[in-house]
Amino acid sequence: METLELELQQAQLDIEAMLIMGATPAEVALKMIQTRRMASTTYEGADKPKTLKKAVCDEFKISENLLFVKTRKREISNARQVYAYVLVKAKKMSDKEVGRICGLDRTTVIYCVKTVEGFCETEKKYRELIPRLVKDVELGFLEV
Repeated sequence: METLELELQQAQLDIEAMLIMGATPAEVALKMIQTRRMASTTYEGADKPKTLKKAVCDEFKISENLLFVKTRKREISNARQVYAYVLVKAKKMSDKEVGRICGLDRTTVIYCVKTVEGFCETEKKYRELIPRLVKDVELGFLEV
């Protein structure tokens, strides 16, 4: 973790130096994106997940092959709901498209979105997790 903090401090100094030396806004933005990519998300371990499916499964501590299994087990259904929510919000997919990907009916996808929004209001874990996943998908750090 100390290495990451040092790298972030160095990146901040680099950005400040670029501004002083008259770098274009595009160059500064590129450096900021690279810095964000370096520090994106706080997944445990050195290897960050490359796909949304893996990120969600890691967060809920379930196997990837269980995500779309038809079961009502709480940890699996919550992970599936979060996955569907992120697809709807970050990728702007229709309920029908998300349902096709997740093996759900479009009305179930609507229910997933409402449920996850409710979780975000009541549970700290979701208030931190959901915006991070949505932002990482929007910025392209996690593939769908």
